[in-house]
Amino acid sequence: MPSGAPYLFDDFFTSGLEESISPFLDTRSRRWAKNIHLKSSLISATFLLLAFISSFFYPDLSSGLLLLVYFFSGTPALLNTLEDVKNLEINIDMLMTLAAFLSFAIGSGLEGGLLLVLFAFSGAMENTVSRRAKGALLSLNQLSPTIATIIEPDG
Repeated sequence: MPSGAPYLFDDFFTSGLEESISPFLDTRSRRWAKNIHLKSSLISATFLLLAFISSFFYPDLSSGLLLLVYFFSGTPALLNTLEDVKNLEINIDMLMTLAAFLSFAIGSGLEGGLLLVLFAFSGAMENTVSRRAKGALLSLNQLSPTIATIIEPDG
């Protein structure tokens, strides 16, 4: 990447450069921002488990925890779905989000939350694998030679 070109966040994290290159990142924020999708989906899964357990004893607390699940996992999915609707695209992401929110509407909030958590976790795993593969390809590209010497048959 040219030295004056701006970095995308994924490119920046896979480059291994110091945080001083970006005015928005410091050591603490880089640690928290790394694998943010995975961390968010695990937090959602924890809230979903707590919502399920508390649904037997404290239904109001369960509803509040379920609201956090829908916030952490449902907000990104809903924003992506709205973008797909705007572009007139029908895909599995849109259908899964629609199913999760409609299950909440019919009174099956825990099932919708589970669907959102599983969907967010699979998306986070896909994101992590893609980022690592991209980093490996960038490293491999840096190892490739840029100059070659051709030796003709006559020497």
